[in-house]
Amino acid sequence: MKEKHWYVIYTRSRAEKKVSAELEKRGIESYLPLEKTIRQWSDRKKKVKVPLFSCYVFVHIPWSDYLKVLQTPYVAGFVRFNKAPAIVSEQQIKSIHIITEGMVPVEKTTKDFQTGETITITYGNLKGLQGILIEKKGKKKLLIQIESINQNLLVDIHPAYVKKINPQKKQ
Repeated sequence: MKEKHWYVIYTRSRAEKKVSAELEKRGIESYLPLEKTIRQWSDRKKKVKVPLFSCYVFVHIPWSDYLKVLQTPYVAGFVRFNKAPAIVSEQQIKSIHIITEGMVPVEKTTKDFQTGETITITYGNLKGLQGILIEKKGKKKLLIQIESINQNLLVDIHPAYVKKINPQKKQ
């Protein structure tokens, strides 16, 4: 069996859900992380699910299937660095899953942060999530870096619910 990796694809603006549905119809494993938000219209407010990362969808394929992905409507192309397709680690995909399924407020940013201790959350909705402990405006936060799309996720955490990961055992 051919080795599969998680790749990132660009979509047309506001076409992420269409692309994800079309990829599923074609038998291509994809992941579109969604977050719940409240949208205001002139006559009402409504909770809606919107893409966590605008214009990005993750696909889990062997590279030989890249053409099938490119032929999908509304796909603009693969995210690339130095002409090579950007690969997202399984750990980063799992982290995004934990955050979106944990229903906790998440902050997105493209700022660089100074790296601190690598930690894992030991309790609550985010149990098992790994990242870097940082302090922002006096609050402890868990930083998850997704380098391939230059995005960072910040989640508020309680210091009692984390433990330091031994650097030798880091995956």
